[in-house]
Amino acid sequence: MTAQENRASRFFIRCPHCEAQAKVRTSKQETRTMRSLICRCTNVLCNFTFVASFEAIQTISPSAMPHAEVDLPSSDYAIALLRKEALAAYKKPVRKETDTQRNSIKPIAAMQPQASSQAHLPQWHSLIHYTVTPKQERT
Repeated sequence: MTAQENRASRFFIRCPHCEAQAKVRTSKQETRTMRSLICRCTNVLCNFTFVASFEAIQTISPSAMPHAEVDLPSSDYAIALLRKEALAAYKKPVRKETDTQRNSIKPIAAMQPQASSQAHLPQWHSLIHYTVTPKQERT
C-alpha cells in the first residue's frame, strides 16, 4: 500500500442509505475552506455514489501563517489561548525602590537565629520567644 492510499484509507464517510463505508473517489477544491468530495459506497448491493462537502468551519488554534481570505470564527478554546498569550506577553511595570525602602527591609534569611533550647524546631520558630510565668497562689 502506498503512502497516498494509506492516507486516503483513514478518512471515510458512511453511506446515508446502508451506512457502509463510502470511499472518496475524487475531490475538487471549491474555496480555500471548502472541498467537494465524490464518494462511492463500498457495499456492492447498494453502490450509491454521491457528492459530499468537506469544510473548515471553526478555528481551534490560530495559524502561524494566516491567509487574508480565510476568516473562520474562533472556538472558546482559541479565544482562551489568545488571552493567555496576550497576558504572557504583558509585562508589569517595574516599581523602583528608593534607598530608604531598600535599606529598611531585611530578608529573613539574613537574620541570625538566636540560641534556643528548642533546637529541633525550624529556624523561623526560634525567632519567637515564649515567656511562661508561674501561677501565684491566692491567699
